[in-house]
Amino acid sequence: MDVSSYDLFIDLDFQGLKFKGILVVTLKTDRDIVLNSVGLSIDRIRRNDVNCQFSLKDENLIVRTGAFEGSVKVEYAGRVPNSLAGIYRAPYDGTHLVTTHFEAAQARRMFPCVDQPDMKAEFKLSVRVDGDLQAISNMPIESERRDGDKKIVTFQTTPRMSTYLLYLGVGKFQVRSSKVGETEIILELRLARCIEAHLQKRRPRKLSSSSTDTTRYPTPFQKSILWRFLSFRWAPWKTGVQSHFGKSSSWSIRIRV
Repeated sequence: MDVSSYDLFIDLDFQGLKFKGILVVTLKTDRDIVLNSVGLSIDRIRRNDVNCQFSLKDENLIVRTGAFEGSVKVEYAGRVPNSLAGIYRAPYDGTHLVTTHFEAAQARRMFPCVDQPDMKAEFKLSVRVDGDLQAISNMPIESERRDGDKKIVTFQTTPRMSTYLLYLGVGKFQVRSSKVGETEIILELRLARCIEAHLQKRRPRKLSSSSTDTTRYPTPFQKSILWRFLSFRWAPWKTGVQSHFGKSSSWSIRIRV
């Protein structure tokens, strides 16, 4: 089975810690579709406006399509638990963030997918959130529009990549950014008060080519990179090499505070 793209809409109840999802997955298969799914309630699956029969077995969602090429639409619902896997609640200062951690195979807790690092696809993500909250993801925001007392945020399409690289964060963030060459480094911060006080005393140094290698190793995300610092992840991100994009690419970035 070959998946070319996921078009995902998440309607998030931030206070109720639950969500509804609409997924359109475009793929080609020579047998029934098998997607990974954990903790999700599947309402219905349709192709060409016709309902599909489906079943759940262990962590597999089996859609009775036979050989098929095209798109199927999955409507489902899920909850936001107090865990450190998939989509989850991260508490701080009497409130919380909703954030994700999909490595190595936990994206299936937010949306049905072929949750294997070698199965790459493009991702188009939209999220409906409370109007006073921010939503962040791997890619820059493509559009944002009001929807009553909520708003719908749509992000640009990602390059082809593994499911575990997708990210979604919702909450109230502080933003710091700098630019190195053609690459914009964006830090989305929501830290415990003690760490915020520490950062006030130690202003982030201006990023330069001496502390980043973006000019040497172009990022597959072009001019925008998201780094997220949550209250339980107090550490500069280490240098890394990324091998799970659709084409050979690597990056090496160090953020210093």
